[in-house]
Amino acid sequence: MELIIDDRQDKLNVSEELIEKIKDIIIECLDYEGYDDDYEVSLSFVDNKEIHELNKQFRGIDRPTDVLSFPMLSDDFDIELEEESLGDIVISLERAFEQSKEYNHSFEREVCFLVCH
Repeated sequence: MELIIDDRQDKLNVSEELIEKIKDIIIECLDYEGYDDDYEVSLSFVDNKEIHELNKQFRGIDRPTDVLSFPMLSDDFDIELEEESLGDIVISLERAFEQSKEYNHSFEREVCFLVCH
């Protein structure tokens, strides 16, 4: 499994430990869904302002959210790739941090929960 990370926010630090947990979570999710690990996942970390713009543009909802996903896996494509892209996950780390406080658990747990979403 290849994880491509694009950290486009500057409000919260993304540790290597968190990245490793995220990789483990994605592999567990793939296994649970019956997939092998020959997939690519793109994960973008953004702030509330950017996810608000994306939510409005792609879903027509004019407010920030915690996570957006853009699946790319489809039977409509017949392209031979070394790794098939499952799609993109966009997480507002700012919102994840707010929710971790609201739900009284760790920031890392909230981010991993949103990845599973």
